[in-house]
Formats: sequence, structure tokens, C-alpha cells
Amino acid sequence: MTPEKADRQTRPKARDLMSSQVVTVPLDCTLQVLCQILKDHGISGAPVVDDSGRVVGVVSRTDLSEYKFRRQRGPSPEGPDVERPIQGSAIPPAMLQESSQDGRVEDIYSPYTFTASPETAIEDIARIMDQRQVHRLLIVSGSSLVGIVTSTDILNYEASHAPDEVSSPQSTE
Repeated sequence: MTPEKADRQTRPKARDLMSSQVVTVPLDCTLQVLCQILKDHGISGAPVVDDSGRVVGVVSRTDLSEYKFRRQRGPSPEGPDVERPIQGSAIPPAMLQESSQDGRVEDIYSPYTFTASPETAIEDIARIMDQRQVHRLLIVSGSSLVGIVTSTDILNYEASHAPDEVSSPQSTE
């Protein structure tokens, strides 16, 4: 076996970091219930499933924030990318409560997903997340959802496997 092939076989894979207890939400879930699910599970997003349990997309705190922002401001005359909320920002509970009085997941979710297999190397998962500008990849085996890997999972893994000689950031002052 070549050294390169041996290295490829020992690299950590999605199965090594994925959460196998995946929290999903139905399309018809109210936004108020969605907010509670995200809060209760300490997650920032979840796969969305249809009535048959098939994954049809993903919903996140960013989707909730953008929904609230659009409801407050209305559509921007300059287009959808002008004056958007900060991506990935924490949403104050009062804002979530107010934004979720009406509406359902089907109103705000992203109807596409990015997937990988349990055998995908974490470097490849990180590259896909970076290229696609997403924070989670669904891990599938055949047509079954078997786990999820988030950008936080990758950061935690990298931090726990970093060399001990990592230095602190230096001040530029």
C-alpha cells in the first residue's frame, strides 16, 4: 500500500464526527415551534422533512432572521441582497417570538440540501461547506439520513487535534 493510500484511509471521516441523532422538523411546523426546537436542542438549523419523512431541505436561524427582517422592512427596492441581517447572528428571543406568531417552516426553508457519505473525509466536508457557503452537511447512506456534520463539529475536531504549540493571537497595537 502506498503511503498516500494509507494516509487517505486513516484520515477522519464524516462517521467519526457526525451526530447520528438528527433533529428534523416537518414542513408544516410553525415558526414558533421551530424556535423552541432549535433552542431546546441547542442547534442552529435542522433538516426539513415532508409527510413521508423524506428530507426536502434545511431551515436555520438565518432563515428565521431573514424572515423577520423582510416582515419588518418589506422587500428592498434595490434587491434581496441589500441591507440583509448579519449571517449567523444570534437572534434575540423576543425577536424570534414576535417573528414566529404566524408562518411555517415551508415559508422560509431552503429547498435544497448538500450531502456526503459517512466515508467522506472531513477535509472534503470542510471544502464543500466552504464552496457552497453552508454550515451543515447531511450524511446519507443510500437514501437514508444517518447523521449531520456542522461547521462547529469540524472546528471542535480541529481544535482538539491541533498541535500543543498553537500560539495566542498577537495584538497589533
